[in-house]
Amino acid sequence: MGLARSGLYYIDSRPRRWDDLPLMDTLIPEAEWRESAACLQYPAVLFFGQDDSESPAERRAREARAKRICSTCSVRDECLDYALRTKEAYGIWGGLTELERKTRLRRGFL
Repeated sequence: MGLARSGLYYIDSRPRRWDDLPLMDTLIPEAEWRESAACLQYPAVLFFGQDDSESPAERRAREARAKRICSTCSVRDECLDYALRTKEAYGIWGGLTELERKTRLRRGFL
Protein backbone atom coordinates (compact mmCIF):
# COMPACT_ATOMS: atom_id res chain seq x y z
CA MET A 1 0.00 0.00 0.00
CA GLY A 2 1.25 3.50 -0.67
CA LEU A 3 -0.61 5.90 1.54
CA ALA A 4 1.66 8.19 3.50
CA ARG A 5 0.64 11.62 4.71
CA SER A 6 4.16 12.96 4.87
CA GLY A 7 5.17 12.19 1.33
CA LEU A 8 4.35 12.55 -2.30
CA TYR A 9 2.82 10.17 -4.77
CA TYR A 10 3.17 10.33 -8.52
CA ILE A 11 0.61 10.41 -11.32
CA ASP A 12 2.03 10.41 -14.83
CA SER A 13 5.45 11.25 -13.34
CA ARG A 14 4.06 14.36 -11.67
CA PRO A 15 4.45 14.59 -7.87
CA ARG A 16 1.26 15.07 -5.86
CA ARG A 17 0.58 15.42 -2.15
CA TRP A 18 -1.54 12.77 -0.41
CA ASP A 19 -4.06 15.34 0.76
CA ASP A 20 -4.72 16.14 -2.92
CA LEU A 21 -5.94 12.63 -3.75
CA PRO A 22 -8.92 13.33 -6.03
CA LEU A 23 -12.30 12.07 -4.89
CA MET A 24 -11.00 8.95 -3.18
CA ASP A 25 -13.58 9.20 -0.38
CA THR A 26 -16.32 9.95 -2.91
CA LEU A 27 -15.43 6.99 -5.13
CA ILE A 28 -14.68 4.55 -2.30
CA PRO A 29 -16.59 5.82 0.76
CA GLU A 30 -15.66 2.71 2.76
CA ALA A 31 -11.97 3.63 2.51
CA GLU A 32 -11.82 4.55 6.20
CA TRP A 33 -9.36 1.67 6.54
CA ARG A 34 -6.70 4.07 5.26
CA GLU A 35 -6.52 5.75 8.67
CA SER A 36 -5.25 2.48 10.18
CA ALA A 37 -2.67 1.75 7.48
CA ALA A 38 0.82 0.89 8.72
CA CYS A 39 2.36 2.87 5.85
CA LEU A 40 1.05 6.20 7.11
CA GLN A 41 4.15 6.70 9.20
CA TYR A 42 6.51 6.22 6.22
CA PRO A 43 7.27 8.46 3.23
CA ALA A 44 5.34 7.65 0.07
CA VAL A 45 8.58 7.33 -1.89
CA LEU A 46 9.15 4.01 -0.12
CA PHE A 47 5.98 2.59 -1.70
CA PHE A 48 6.14 4.37 -5.05
CA GLY A 49 9.79 5.07 -5.77
CA GLN A 50 11.28 8.45 -6.48
CA ASP A 51 11.84 8.34 -10.23
CA ASP A 52 12.84 6.09 -13.10
CA SER A 53 16.56 6.41 -12.34
CA GLU A 54 16.26 3.80 -9.58
CA SER A 55 18.38 0.75 -10.42
CA PRO A 56 16.73 -2.69 -10.46
CA ALA A 57 18.63 -3.64 -7.29
CA GLU A 58 17.54 -0.43 -5.53
CA ARG A 59 13.96 -1.00 -6.62
CA ARG A 60 13.95 -4.60 -5.34
CA ALA A 61 15.38 -3.48 -1.99
CA ARG A 62 12.84 -0.64 -1.67
CA GLU A 63 9.95 -2.90 -2.62
CA ALA A 64 11.09 -5.57 -0.15
CA ARG A 65 11.14 -2.99 2.64
CA ALA A 66 7.67 -1.71 1.68
CA LYS A 67 6.34 -5.27 1.57
CA ARG A 68 7.72 -5.94 5.07
CA ILE A 69 5.75 -2.94 6.32
CA CYS A 70 2.64 -4.17 4.52
CA SER A 71 3.05 -7.62 6.08
CA THR A 72 2.48 -6.10 9.53
CA CYS A 73 -0.50 -3.98 8.49
CA SER A 74 -3.90 -4.69 10.01
CA VAL A 75 -5.70 -3.39 6.90
CA ARG A 76 -3.57 -5.11 4.26
CA ASP A 77 -6.53 -7.04 2.81
CA GLU A 78 -8.66 -3.90 2.48
CA CYS A 79 -5.76 -2.07 0.84
CA LEU A 80 -5.16 -4.82 -1.68
CA ASP A 81 -8.88 -5.08 -2.41
CA TYR A 82 -8.99 -1.33 -3.07
CA ALA A 83 -5.96 -1.48 -5.37
CA LEU A 84 -7.39 -4.40 -7.35
CA ARG A 85 -10.89 -2.90 -7.66
CA THR A 86 -9.55 0.48 -8.79
CA LYS A 87 -6.75 -1.04 -10.89
CA GLU A 88 -4.18 1.09 -9.09
CA ALA A 89 -1.37 1.44 -11.61
CA TYR A 90 1.55 2.44 -9.38
CA GLY A 91 3.22 1.48 -6.15
CA ILE A 92 3.00 -1.16 -3.46
CA TRP A 93 -0.57 -1.68 -2.26
CA GLY A 94 -1.60 -4.50 0.05
CA GLY A 95 1.91 -5.90 -0.17
CA LEU A 96 1.92 -6.35 -3.96
CA THR A 97 3.71 -4.48 -6.73
CA GLU A 98 2.01 -3.18 -9.86
CA LEU A 99 3.08 -6.27 -11.82
CA GLU A 100 1.95 -8.65 -9.10
CA ARG A 101 -1.48 -6.99 -9.00
CA LYS A 102 -1.77 -7.10 -12.81
CA THR A 103 -0.93 -10.81 -12.77
CA ARG A 104 -3.53 -11.44 -10.11
CA LEU A 105 -6.18 -9.56 -12.09
CA ARG A 106 -5.32 -11.42 -15.32
CA ARG A 107 -5.78 -14.70 -13.48
CA GLY A 108 -9.17 -13.58 -12.25
CA PHE A 109 -8.32 -12.98 -8.60
CA LEU A 110 -10.06 -9.94 -7.24
